Amino acid sequence: MTVHDLIHQAFRLAGVIQLAGRDASDDEYTEALFMLNALTDAWSANGLLISGIERKVVDLTPGKNSYTMGPGGDWNFRRPAKIEAADTIVGTPIFEQQVHVNTAKQWAALMNKGEISNFGPTDLYMENISPLANVLICPMALNSMQMTLYVWGSIGSFSSADEDLSGLTPGYLQLLLHQLAVELSLAPRFRRAPMDPLVVQTAQTALAELIKLNAQVNYGLPTVPVEPVEAPSK
Repeated sequence: MTVHDLIHQAFRLAGVIQLAGRDASDDEYTEALFMLNALTDAWSANGLLISGIERKVVDLTPGKNSYTMGPGGDWNFRRPAKIEAADTIVGTPIFEQQVHVNTAKQWAALMNKGEISNFGPTDLYMENISPLANVLICPMALNSMQMTLYVWGSIGSFSSADEDLSGLTPGYLQLLLHQLAVELSLAPRFRRAPMDPLVVQTAQTALAELIKLNAQVNYGLPTVPVEPVEAPSK
């Protein structure tokens, strides 16, 4: 299934496409793709529907205390919404030393930001700015070494309607389909026919199940109640 197929089925569930053989316009597909990416962006930011805790190994440069993180940055991978935990890789034999992930207030209070250590950093702070995040560390590494980051993984955004969805984490296809249908039904442009209440119910159930699963699998993530979403009255 492609993103185009998913949007087409969401249009049908939302009542935008009502007759067999009919289709939406290119502009409508473009708007629906934007709405789909808005959904995944919100889920990535709040941490309730991340696809997993990913382990990334990054390089530390001697005397460097600031690293950009994201596509094209010093640490060149998808920019996460949050660093959950971190360790420095030190010693012979190798062992991992925990690095404290600071809040802004905690980072501001640290006094050793200009120090250099054989053992590398003991603290870091992620400036969650765009397009590249900025990760500050202290003390700085005296020699070349590596650090492991445990970051929030996400399903990311979709660049085009032709993108293949076969690699989605199980459970997300149903969630995306039904949540997008609900979003389409709420948009004035797409209000054309009543939507089956079961679509809203399925969207709520899929959301609740994935939140519950992710809270169990990905340590430390919050579990929050899912507010009911009502289909718009026609």
